[in-house]
Amino acid sequence: MADLAPLYPDEVISLTEAVMADESRAVARRLKEAGVRVTTHFYRGTHSPAYWERELGQVIPVLLAP
Repeated sequence: MADLAPLYPDEVISLTEAVMADESRAVARRLKEAGVRVTTHFYRGTHSPAYWERELGQVIPVLLAP
């Protein structure tokens, strides 16, 4: 992982989070290219309550719908 550090800006707090974000975007792009309907919400930052609480609030009604 340290070999990737020079590829990212100095303000990146978590190299792991940055790499996973890039990978997640790549997977989403490839799925869309394959014709799969994909909805994504990518945010700057790391896994913090502000992000997942907002997403959880939006997805719970969808998951619980009949």
